[in-house]
Amino acid sequence: MRLPFEMETYNDHLRNLFDEGFITIVALPLRSRKVYEEISEELRKFDPLTLLFLNAVSRFTILNPEFEHNISVLREPNRILIDIDGKNEEYKLFKDEKSVRKKLAPRLPDDHRDLTHAAFAIALPKRPLEVCPNIFSHFPTTERCPFPFFIHGDLILDAGRKHLRGDAAEYNHWVIQQIAMLLLTGSYHP
Repeated sequence: MRLPFEMETYNDHLRNLFDEGFITIVALPLRSRKVYEEISEELRKFDPLTLLFLNAVSRFTILNPEFEHNISVLREPNRILIDIDGKNEEYKLFKDEKSVRKKLAPRLPDDHRDLTHAAFAIALPKRPLEVCPNIFSHFPTTERCPFPFFIHGDLILDAGRKHLRGDAAEYNHWVIQQIAMLLLTGSYHP
């Protein structure tokens, strides 16, 4: 299958979304009831925090005949506000970007030798977290953050984007160091 895949026909709802200016719409016309139920269950469990560090996403809607979730993300220089079905979550944002050190670049894995910059961020929730979340590299990984707030770094991950790659340990260590420096110095500019 090649993406994007243009649908041959559009229902009224899809046509309205395109008319409103949406750029990316994923429609899943499922024929198997079992597959439909499995996907519906996964969509019900979708964690809106997945969108926290996806800077190009401002609105995300899951529309199903049985339920609907509307998530909007307002991004300001030092704050992120996520509206989840009318309930707001606010995060104070600290972020920075640095050039990859020249002495580190030649030791990057072959498929990442073109890396020139790395971005990293810390999102402090307005309401304290009760558990330490996972580390983000745009999407959440399975790597646990040791702090009760969200951290993001342009880490080099395995193909499933869940674990740090062993052959990139030196680079990933450098990114984590940059996040620690961000925590200490705070790149927050009110």
